[in-house]
Amino acid sequence: MNHANQQNKRRLRRIGRRRGRCLTKGHLLLRIKKHSGYVEVKNAELKLLSESRKISNLIFSLEFHQRQPVGDKIQPCTYSLYMTDDEGAVISDRQTVIADKTSDNAAARVFRVRFNLKAGTYDKKKVYRLVIANDIDVEEVEFHIDIAFADDFGFDL
Repeated sequence: MNHANQQNKRRLRRIGRRRGRCLTKGHLLLRIKKHSGYVEVKNAELKLLSESRKISNLIFSLEFHQRQPVGDKIQPCTYSLYMTDDEGAVISDRQTVIADKTSDNAAARVFRVRFNLKAGTYDKKKVYRLVIANDIDVEEVEFHIDIAFADDFGFDL
């Protein structure tokens, strides 16, 4: 072994003793790299739980499910929820849901959200959309709005 290699070996032993590691084994010089732990963190997902895609009142509620509990690899996420018409105009109030539940029980991760549609007429043949948005993703779910007494009483006179 040459002189420079012996000096490096002694220096590494001193460093290793200070850090509590054995850095040499026989005649081999081992290099130890400390890797920083990288863990991929995802946002908590929020999905529409209600099955009906038909709205029949100006005030209605929908249920949403946070798919995974918040933990080491899942971080809380804030969602904005609202209804739009076929042109993208907002037709309801905006609701905010913070998906931050840590329970392993799926039933404990359900959110019931109440919406208020703006007063006006709604065409039951048109498609309206529920928007579920966070800082990264936007999901849209199609709905039909059929409010019986919104514009008239259904009598043709």
